[in-house]
Amino acid sequence: MKNSIINILLYILLPSIINIILLIFNIKLSIILVCFISYIILLIYYFIKYKDIFINDFKHFNKKNIFIILKYWFIGFILMIIFNFIINYVIFNNGISNNEMTNRTLLLDNKIIYSIMLCFIIPILEEISFRLEFKKNIKNYKIFLILSSFIFAIMHIYIENSLLELIYIIPYFILGYCFSYIYYKTNNIYSNILAHMLHNTLTVIILLIGL
Repeated sequence: MKNSIINILLYILLPSIINIILLIFNIKLSIILVCFISYIILLIYYFIKYKDIFINDFKHFNKKNIFIILKYWFIGFILMIIFNFIINYVIFNNGISNNEMTNRTLLLDNKIIYSIMLCFIIPILEEISFRLEFKKNIKNYKIFLILSSFIFAIMHIYIENSLLELIYIIPYFILGYCFSYIYYKTNNIYSNILAHMLHNTLTVIILLIGL
């Protein structure tokens, strides 16, 4: 579990650490660029740290995995849409989650870099941070599914005005559960990474059309 906590802390804190280092040298960059640099560094670190897993899982990725990816991602996507609709339009009267609002704002600031981050870099980092080490260390698969999904959901919730915003945990938990279940079913890190990439890419396309 120690490695799981370290991975999550690195994912959360590295952009702030890099930004502090840059400011010490009087280098001022936008939030997106700082995150981009930080995430590339973290990506390189992860590929070195988990090189054997990436090589082995690449060799064993097959067509059956693609079917599992599409099946369970689609279930999660539909359920997330349903719960987001209920929460946004029934509970918050045509509102949206703070996470989605942040993504829209950052996409407006820099469509190209942030799209690359959302579609490709962030899915890799989040699947490693929130799932890989949990699956390695938690032998009970039900605990793995619930714990990794709950932490994933919590990390996507920003509370600004009311504790009622915690209700957004539900759709993010569902999505995280589907990613975790895909990983459990295939035992291949590329499966949940690809499912996450698919989801984020579709989300970015929808957001860009609406901007």
